Formats: sequence, structure tokens, C-alpha cells
Amino acid sequence: MLVLTRKSGESILIRLSDEVDPDTPVRDLFQKGPIRIQLLNRQDRSHRIGIEAPAEFVALREEIAD
Repeated sequence: MLVLTRKSGESILIRLSDEVDPDTPVRDLFQKGPIRIQLLNRQDRSHRIGIEAPAEFVALREEIAD
């Protein structure tokens, strides 16, 4: 599980890994399971979020996505 802390207005991007063919059918991408996003706790103005996803997906803080 990837755990990120986000403040109000900050984003998380979930995209395909660079190793995945973008023409892969969606049903094939989710054969290993769904993407699960869980709010773990809140600390003052920030939130800890847990993300579980198949290896074909990458979750990134938006500010470092490119």
C-alpha cells in the first residue's frame, strides 16, 4: 500500500505504468484486482490516504507526475 499525505486542494494522479501498452483492454488491466483508495486518518489540515493498485498502475502526487 502506498501512503500519501495530502492537504486540501492537492491531488493524486493514477495512471498506467510506462511498461503497459496503452491499448490494453480495461478488463485485462483489472484482472489482478481493483484500485482501492482508503482514507487512513486526518491530521489538522492534511489527510493520509492509502492506495492499493495492480502493478500496471502508478499513483503519484500531482506535483511530481511529470
